Amino acid sequence: MIYFDHAATSPLCASAREALIRWQELYFNSSSQYQAAMPVREAVESARADFARQLHSEAYEIYFTSGATESNNWAFFSALHQPRRPGKHILISSIEHPSVRECAFFYRRQGFELELIPVDTDGRIDLDFLRQHLRADTCLVSIMAVNNEVGTIQDLEAISEILRNSSALFHCDAVQAFPYIPLEMDRLAIDLLSLSAHKFNGPKGVGLLYMRESKRRELELPAMLYGGPQERERRAGTSPVPLVAAMAAALSEKLDKFSEDLAHLRVLSQALEAGLRDRFPDCRIHCRSEFRHPGHLNVSIPGLSGETALIALDMAGFCVSHGSACASGSLDPSPVLLAMGASRDEAQSSLRFSFGASNQLEEVDLLLTELENLRAWNL
Repeated sequence: MIYFDHAATSPLCASAREALIRWQELYFNSSSQYQAAMPVREAVESARADFARQLHSEAYEIYFTSGATESNNWAFFSALHQPRRPGKHILISSIEHPSVRECAFFYRRQGFELELIPVDTDGRIDLDFLRQHLRADTCLVSIMAVNNEVGTIQDLEAISEILRNSSALFHCDAVQAFPYIPLEMDRLAIDLLSLSAHKFNGPKGVGLLYMRESKRRELELPAMLYGGPQERERRAGTSPVPLVAAMAAALSEKLDKFSEDLAHLRVLSQALEAGLRDRFPDCRIHCRSEFRHPGHLNVSIPGLSGETALIALDMAGFCVSHGSACASGSLDPSPVLLAMGASRDEAQSSLRFSFGASNQLEEVDLLLTELENLRAWNL
C-alpha cells in the first residue's frame, strides 16, 4: 500500500503511541483530588502549556475537544449565542471545510444572514470583498488557514489587518496548517482557532479550540457543555488524558523534525507536479505551488474519471482521495473546486494527493506510471 491521503488522516507516530499506552495504564481521573491522580492532572496541563507555547497564547486559552469538527461547531456556537452579539451577519470563505460550511448553513436556516467570500482560481479569498462586506452587525468571520482539498494558504496577516478593529469574531480552521504554517496568536487577530491531533500524527478523537480570553470575557462567550469543572467549566466531561498526552507527544515529535519534514514534502510535491505536467500537459493543477501547502496537490486530468481512477488506484495499492474525506460518497462535484472556477467536469475528474514524511520519491514515480496507464485505458 502506498498512502497519499495524509490530509484525510495521518499515521500515529511512535511517541504518540507510547504516550497512549503509558497514560491509559495510569488510569486515574484527572479531576480526582488524591495524590495518585496528580501526575494525570499534570499531564493534561503540561500538554495545554505545550500548545499554548506553539500558538503564542496563554495556557488558559486552550480548550481540549474531541477534534476539529467539535472545535468548529463550538466556535460557531460561542460566536452566535453570545449575549452581546453585535448582529446576525456571518462571513465565511466559499471553500470552507464541511464542518464549517454546514454550521454556517444551519445558522442561516435559524435566521442569520450568511455571505460567502469569493476566491480566485488559486483559492485565495478576495480581500477587497471581505473589507467591503464587513459590517457593524457582522458577528463572525470564519476563514480556514489551509484548504483541505487543494492546499491553498490564506494570508492570515492581511486578513487580521482587516479584522483587527472589527467587532466580529475571527475564527480560523487551522487543521491542515498546523504545525507547518506560523500561527502566532499574539500577532494575528484570530479569536477562535481549531486544531485536530490526527492531522499531525496524533490520535483520532482529540483536538483543541483556542479562545482569546479577552474576547471571551468581553462578550461573555457561553460554555459548550455544562456539568463538571473540566476545561475551566466550559466543556464538562472526564478529560481523555491518554489522547491529550498523545496529542502533545505528536506535536513534540513533529517539531523535532520540522525543517527536515517540510523540505521533504516540498521535494515530493515538486516531483509530482513536474511529472504530471510532463506526462499530462493538458492537466489542471488546482492552486499554484507558490500559494499551496507543500503537502497537498489536487489535479484534474482530462480523459480520466475521478471516481473511476480512485477505484483503479485503490486496486493498484494507492490510497488517494477525490476531495474532502468528510464529503466522500457524494456524487456532487466539489464545491471548493467550483468556487475556484473549475468546470463541473474538472471538479468531478479531480484527484487529491497529500503527502507525509513517510512517503518516498519512488512512490511518486510509481503513481505517475499508474496514472499514465489509467488514461491509456480510458479510465
